Amino acid sequence: MPAPYRAARLGGSRHPRIAADADGSLTISSSEALGDYPARLTDRLARWAEICPERTLAAKRDAAGAWRHLSYREALAQARAIAEALIIRRLSPERPVMVVSGNDLEHLALMLGAMWAGVPYAPVSPAYSLISEDFAKLKHIFGTLTPGLVFASDGDAYRKALAAVVPDGVEIALANGGLGEAVGVLGDLVAIIAAAVAYLMMSRGPSRSFGRNSQLV
Repeated sequence: MPAPYRAARLGGSRHPRIAADADGSLTISSSEALGDYPARLTDRLARWAEICPERTLAAKRDAAGAWRHLSYREALAQARAIAEALIIRRLSPERPVMVVSGNDLEHLALMLGAMWAGVPYAPVSPAYSLISEDFAKLKHIFGTLTPGLVFASDGDAYRKALAAVVPDGVEIALANGGLGEAVGVLGDLVAIIAAAVAYLMMSRGPSRSFGRNSQLV
């Protein structure tokens, strides 16, 4: 039996405005007026944690195949706790959070915590740590961002990259695994959980004029 589909309202840009400029470029804009929006992205998290605290915000299967659910209430509590930990560490736009692993619930919690604290965070492609042999791109990004904390979901999988790139004195937070003594000061995300820039994205632009990576805010 086919799974039922939920009706979804589509809006905005089905009839965009298109203007041709003298140089041949096209400017495309939405014909729908911009509606109200929150001053901070985390305002929505707080709102839904109040309205439906036990509703699932995100879920992921664990190694055994069982679902791990993160409710709005849990996400808000984790975001506040992580935000406090980041503020204590005096992280800032000059010392942001850098994430080298992929999407998971811990990554989401750290992202929300960073936004709650007003500390920029930058997710980096896992391929720069897991596939690269010289870690050149990862080193370039690290030098550009100068992070004060680096997060990886699995210390065992990311040990080599972290040892090659992260110097002593820069804290590392892990969700699982360990690093032995390969790197300096270590943190533990599990322990952290018990009008600012929110997001830094490193993009590989199509033009060589942008160099290795372009930093988008």
